[in-house]
Amino acid sequence: MEDGLMAIILTLLLLFCFISGPIYSSFNEEDIYINNYVKVAANNFQNQVRKDGYVDEESYYKLLNQLNATKRIYRIKLVHTSKLIYPKGSDNVQNKYIEHSSKEIFGIIFRNQKYMMRYGDDFSVKITELQEEPSRMLQSSLYSLNGGYNKYLSFKYGGMVENEGV
Repeated sequence: MEDGLMAIILTLLLLFCFISGPIYSSFNEEDIYINNYVKVAANNFQNQVRKDGYVDEESYYKLLNQLNATKRIYRIKLVHTSKLIYPKGSDNVQNKYIEHSSKEIFGIIFRNQKYMMRYGDDFSVKITELQEEPSRMLQSSLYSLNGGYNKYLSFKYGGMVENEGV
């Protein structure tokens, strides 16, 4: 009786492995492809913005259209950091950094104006997924004991603005 029960359990376990393995592999390959696509789109966007020295509605909508092609939901955060240098005494200076958030940037570009930046400022874009994808859902169920598992992917790219906005 025990051998028959053990054979049934083993058969179900093997059946589960033969079904879930290819499904997970297929979902994982799709995730890898889409994540690389999103990374390239974000990197191209921030490179173009840093090279031009401004963010405009057209370049932002181009990024949105590229992300929309993945059929996934993302949060996009744009950050522009200005560096101000104040003289402090005869041979000393004080650096002050001012962060301009997405809200401020969007307020300007959605009025059909360019959001201008200066040479030496810092610009970054952070893209975060807002839904758990199938392969990570399956992986997190298999590794449910791992509490630190990250279900959502997040990418951040940026650097120094290379040209003044014109």
